[in-house]
Amino acid sequence: MQTILGSTGSIGKLLAKDLIEFNEMSYQWESEYFLDSSKFENEFNFKTTSYSKGIDSYFN
Repeated sequence: MQTILGSTGSIGKLLAKDLIEFNEMSYQWESEYFLDSSKFENEFNFKTTSYSKGIDSYFN
């Protein structure tokens, strides 16, 4: 019986950790996420690829 309780406690610790991380990352579902790469582009003279062009080039 003690082994079963010990295993359950370990699983509970894993689930609790995931729930805490889920709570920390929940802001991503509450509002839109905008990525601005202009600072990186200007600093390193780099041209980024749009999502649509990247996806098209991956599948074609």
